[in-house]
Amino acid sequence: MLSRVSTGLAIAALMTTPAFGTERTPEELGGAVQDIFRENCVACHGAAGDRLLEQAPVGFDYVLDLDRLAHSAKLVRPGDPDGSRLYSLIRNDQMPFGAADAPEMQLSDADKETVRQWIVALAGAASADRPIITHGDILDFIYTDKQAMTEAEWRDARYFSLAHLHSAGESAANMEIYRQALAKLLNSLSWQPDVVPVEAIDPQQTVFRVRLSDLGWRERDWRRLVTFNLNELIVKKATYSVQPAFNLQDIYDEDASDVAAGRRARAALHESGLETLYIKADWFVYAASHPPLYHDLLRLPETIGGLERYLGIDREDNIRQHRVARGGVYDSGVGLNNRLIERHETEFGAYWISYDFAEDPDESIKDLFQRPLGPYGFGRYVFVEDGGEVIFNLPNGFQGYMLATDEGFRIDTGPPNIVQDRTHPVDSTIVNGVSCIACHSNGMNLMRDEVRPYVEGSGMFPADVVAEVRALHPTHDVFDALLQQDIDMFHAAQRRAGVDPTLRDAQNREPVAALIERFLRPLDPVLAAAEFGMTPERFMAAIADDPAFADIRTRFALTGLPRQLFVREFARLAEAMPPAGETNQEVARGR
Repeated sequence: MLSRVSTGLAIAALMTTPAFGTERTPEELGGAVQDIFRENCVACHGAAGDRLLEQAPVGFDYVLDLDRLAHSAKLVRPGDPDGSRLYSLIRNDQMPFGAADAPEMQLSDADKETVRQWIVALAGAASADRPIITHGDILDFIYTDKQAMTEAEWRDARYFSLAHLHSAGESAANMEIYRQALAKLLNSLSWQPDVVPVEAIDPQQTVFRVRLSDLGWRERDWRRLVTFNLNELIVKKATYSVQPAFNLQDIYDEDASDVAAGRRARAALHESGLETLYIKADWFVYAASHPPLYHDLLRLPETIGGLERYLGIDREDNIRQHRVARGGVYDSGVGLNNRLIERHETEFGAYWISYDFAEDPDESIKDLFQRPLGPYGFGRYVFVEDGGEVIFNLPNGFQGYMLATDEGFRIDTGPPNIVQDRTHPVDSTIVNGVSCIACHSNGMNLMRDEVRPYVEGSGMFPADVVAEVRALHPTHDVFDALLQQDIDMFHAAQRRAGVDPTLRDAQNREPVAALIERFLRPLDPVLAAAEFGMTPERFMAAIADDPAFADIRTRFALTGLPRQLFVREFARLAEAMPPAGETNQEVARGR
């Protein structure tokens, strides 16, 4: 492994003595800064759940996420408060907003000094003497892991790596969130009856083994992953690289930390018969939580009818026989109009389907409270839906998701005139897989049926309609118990897989959403270097004099390198990198 070279900024940070009060640890400074920002800044720059204003956030929405803030090059430069825009705005009373004209809103000198010290101390954290894990190191871990396997087990094994995030200085708490994100998504893509724990094979707990057969995947599923071109998604979202790992055969001759490790790495690659033994886990979680990979790996049928047949559901017969539980609301928070959800039993647990509606000139046929009997009802009390969402238990207890049209065809994204993610300040599109995982982080969302009380209390409906609604819509206590039963099942499945169902990051995101957000952030030189398995000093030296990389150098100095640009320039950057062996030798000589 390579050892990161400490900088003068780190030394300066360690020698700094606070101007106010006694010397504080970085953790104490972080806690104090978070308190300052919570009191003065969260109204405009907090996450949706913290922000006091109903409008979209002003500029950014993660002021309480100090880890993300510290990695935001446009706001903070670790070790350099005077070069950090965040501190400059605070120091000059330009923030909090309105402070320039209202002295009572200005931060005290002590609070400003605390923010300054925190930024200075970040240099020490960013330059911690944490070993860089190279690609050769990862293959060496894999080769060592292989020694305890039979030939059949070895052919079945595949690996995922978070080593680059560890090398880039991610905290132990965040690394655990990211590990759980990998475990959660893998199990959300499996039709096997047992959960699949991810097993770390290295001392740093950054490289994880799974078995294709445990997931119910085939070799072609792995090939689909390693050959998938995420540029297909760049049109929709900023994303990553054409290849999640390098062409290993081209680089590992020079990439291990010593000759013996190099031989083991080459042996692991040769004996696998594969070009790619491992995939970066953040790449995987982003790509596989979005269509088309989400649909392909889950083998999701192309129609609701196909999924129902696979799960053994006859929806029409269940409704006619009153073997369903329904709940309807005026406003679900996702559907733009009223929504009905309906539960069916399967051998694996529950199958929930929603009936969602667009606005229509003939509003009555879209109104649950005028036409409460829904599909397969009778008389003029049948509504006509425009689409829906399906949430179903997989055999292991995790959840799968599908979005569909009114005709039951699977779609990638929800029509914006029917459903929207109202918590997202910029992009409210509902994307199958990723949006559903985030929205249903707790499993089924609790709701209180409004249709049955309305039908029973309005006096507008004949007795046979009231009786039918009562048969389809259970009482509140029964409906609540069913929802809780399904929540408990989902939580129990996660715990068996080593996932804490209550775990959230500093922005209150569940693990999959947290890792995706980390993946999509602009890269600083430390993370960009870690992606190539080298120190930031060596990485920046490799691009320092090449005019072709002038834009990249400028981006690093300003706001960070957007992931999309990193994708575009990935191949050229890889060609410019020095052999890892040279880097090892120079670091060993103290250069």
